[in-house]
Amino acid sequence: MVVGEMPERADVVIVGAGPGGYHAALEAAAAGRSVILVDRDGDAGVGGVCLREGCIPSKALLQLAAAARGADLRSEMGLPAHDGSVDFARFRAWKDGIVTRLGDAVRDRLRRAGVEVVAGTARLRDARTMRVETPEGPSFLYEFDAAILATGSRAIELPALSGDPRVIHASGVFELDELPERAAIVGGGYIGVELGTALAKLGVRVTIVEAGARILPTFDASAASDVATGLRKLGVELRTGAAVTGLGDRGLMLGDEAITADLVISAVGRRPASDSLGLDAAGIVPLPSGHVPTDARRLATPRIAAIGDLAPGPGLAHKATADAEAAVAALVGNPHPGEQQIPLVIFSDPEVAAVGLDRHSAEELGYRVEERVTPVAAAGKSWILGETTGRHRRIVDADSGLLLGAVLTGTHATELIGEYALALEAGLLADDLALTIHPHPTLSELATLSFAP
Repeated sequence: MVVGEMPERADVVIVGAGPGGYHAALEAAAAGRSVILVDRDGDAGVGGVCLREGCIPSKALLQLAAAARGADLRSEMGLPAHDGSVDFARFRAWKDGIVTRLGDAVRDRLRRAGVEVVAGTARLRDARTMRVETPEGPSFLYEFDAAILATGSRAIELPALSGDPRVIHASGVFELDELPERAAIVGGGYIGVELGTALAKLGVRVTIVEAGARILPTFDASAASDVATGLRKLGVELRTGAAVTGLGDRGLMLGDEAITADLVISAVGRRPASDSLGLDAAGIVPLPSGHVPTDARRLATPRIAAIGDLAPGPGLAHKATADAEAAVAALVGNPHPGEQQIPLVIFSDPEVAAVGLDRHSAEELGYRVEERVTPVAAAGKSWILGETTGRHRRIVDADSGLLLGAVLTGTHATELIGEYALALEAGLLADDLALTIHPHPTLSELATLSFAP
């Protein structure tokens, strides 16, 4: 049934309640706008894939893996050894508790901000109205002053593996009752690498299959090499330049060769969930990749914005929240600083983080590059942590001393990259960091030390 053709009015309608969508809802409400937040799963969808299937569960798994792998260090420090066994059911309960608490906190913030959360699927009818089909059957028409599309992305299906019950998507790992003895991960991007790291530390024999010439094909090549070395130390087999042709009785097939695996995990990437939004009705033509073309403020039209995984750029939760702030500012007429630095992070072993330009991209732009390198082992804290692998590289304009970027590998790189993002936003010289007093003993001291490349 259609509940009339007279549309309900809203200042801002947001589609998708993931990190970008709920952050946009809170920003718009704080700007005094009436906000309707539409999500296919309603209140249960708040937090999106990041909270329920991606960022939070995967980092919980990595924390479990790190604790299990730390048995050797614990023994060296004088603590009783651990036999390495894992109660995966208890892990799932712990992980689910974290997801529930975080989701409840966001739902409470939305409620207190006056945001109305509606369960349903939305489709643009034109540049000013949107129809929402509810799970119960009725549909509603909303007329908006502004709309923000934040429907995220969905896992890409690999035709060669489609429909086989031995294959799960990456998110399915967090719902397993027990871990397999052998696992083959198809896809050597950051999702496959993070899962491979965690499973290997938990005792699974892992093979990562990547069609490209190397793992992490879109990341800095030197950092990717460090990660490949770390994976091999964990016993992970890397098969690069390999195309999956199917799944046979002998295992995962790479042509005539079989990779033995009890479980195959598809991690070949994600595609923007833009095909059901009715973009054409608003005069929006998606890119061949499925992304919605936008300007720097994430506007696709003067009244419609696309953020997060829908908009071009890396599919990261912190990029989605930055997009949300830019889009809301543009739609309600508030000032915004414009393009911002987006740190890229991979929770591998060693961890990898980067922001700004790497050496190759800086040289392509015509800079005369000086690379200041510090091994992680130069920090006394790394020895206390038992994590001395890795290096911090600062990319510097040799003529001006301006900091252009940073590429970090090593323990807690994902935490330390924030200092470099701030330095780039502030336009600091590399020496501004080096001459800043950092506490000892900490890993942050690595920003003050330089060694020959």
